[in-house]
Amino acid sequence: MREELQGLLLGYIREQNPVLLKQLQEDDSLHAFVMDKIAEVESVLISKPDTTEVEYLKLLTSDLDPVRYRFVRDLFETEFTDMCDLMRSAGTLPYELLDMVAACHHLFEEMPLVDGMDNPELDHAVACVIAEYLQL
Repeated sequence: MREELQGLLLGYIREQNPVLLKQLQEDDSLHAFVMDKIAEVESVLISKPDTTEVEYLKLLTSDLDPVRYRFVRDLFETEFTDMCDLMRSAGTLPYELLDMVAACHHLFEEMPLVDGMDNPELDHAVACVIAEYLQL
């Protein structure tokens, strides 16, 4: 079961939080991070053997909120569809998105994301930064 949980958590981090994945890889701490997260939910493993993988994944990822990455990805997919498709087919999309998130860092500091709230000003500002990024 531990191996299954490792696979679930790594897959989640790869898909939903590549910023964290990159950081953990650079720090050479990915394995330790995954093992620590699994250790946190081991009591549930023992006390509730009928817990589903989805429930374990929720427990493992409860504090891993990739809001900025998802925000930039969603905006990029919507506003820059052709370029997004091109990067996706070339296999560079996750890396480019990481760079775009970094380029927008100052905007997120000035206008923090609030889950469930629209902020057209932030949308426009991020779209402008992405457009500028694509000119590079």
